[in-house]
Amino acid sequence: MATKPFTEGGRTPYGALDWYDSSTGEHCVSSYGINLWIANGGGSDDFDNYCWKTPSVKGASFVPVMFDSDEWDVQPEPTDQPKVSEDVMYEPGVNEMQRCAIKRHTPYSINILFMDSSVGKRTIKQLWLLPWRKEWPTDCSNIPPSPEWPEWMNVAPDPAERL
Repeated sequence: MATKPFTEGGRTPYGALDWYDSSTGEHCVSSYGINLWIANGGGSDDFDNYCWKTPSVKGASFVPVMFDSDEWDVQPEPTDQPKVSEDVMYEPGVNEMQRCAIKRHTPYSINILFMDSSVGKRTIKQLWLLPWRKEWPTDCSNIPPSPEWPEWMNVAPDPAERL
């Protein structure tokens, strides 16, 4: 659904990323991102402690690996806030959930490849319930209450207590 690169006028949520791959000499276009928390560590202790490091984890069917996104890498936090407006591009360095909380599919959802190799669709409000990293709260306590969702997200279905 996202084929026109942002550099050629593509707009969120259907804009695509583009870059030049110097190793192959190819111009690449993509509309998916990867969850950086699935890494094997290798950063600071704070980063390593939250990385999954293996696909053999309890609840792997809920851990996002690859998904529709405005950026190629995402490292969300439970306290990330959604975009103020649906047509605003992600602001680097803050609220990384904004990179994938885009209404690319109906009803206000994105497609996700999970750690157990299953594929599913989740609404953009449900993204805050998924365990993106270790020690992620999944009981809705980290989700902004409905009045705090930005206006453009008000028509999106409210997240269920459990996925």
